[in-house]
Amino acid sequence: MYKYDRYGSITRLSNGDLIPIDDKNNDYKEVIAWVALGNTIAPADPPTPEQLFQAIESAIQTHMDTVAKAKRYDNRDSCRLYAGYVNPFQAEAIKYGQWVAQCWVVSNQAQSDIIAGLRGIPTPEEAVAELPVMDWTIL
Repeated sequence: MYKYDRYGSITRLSNGDLIPIDDKNNDYKEVIAWVALGNTIAPADPPTPEQLFQAIESAIQTHMDTVAKAKRYDNRDSCRLYAGYVNPFQAEAIKYGQWVAQCWVVSNQAQSDIIAGLRGIPTPEEAVAELPVMDWTIL
């Protein structure tokens, strides 16, 4: 018997082997033949809330990196490093750091609301869409 996993592979339940979905793979050919006999691959287990929260956190961090890279920083951390000392980019980096903090406040409140049963778990894309928009304007 076989089961899909959430990473796009198939698991052979008898021994736990992961079988990539690849027409050149002999194990995958065996799965195809098994399905041709009328068998069904079991669906993947739904992700746990912890796995969903982890996926949301990862998407938020990727979004923060993307925003920093749009201003030619290497990533979110390199941008915030400029906030700690006098330099031509300090004000911009401070503003970015404040935005990052606001994003985590929004995300943490959403997670608290989810745990309290006040709302459902958003997709990572929906969670990112709920974040404040970064305004790079320095007054």
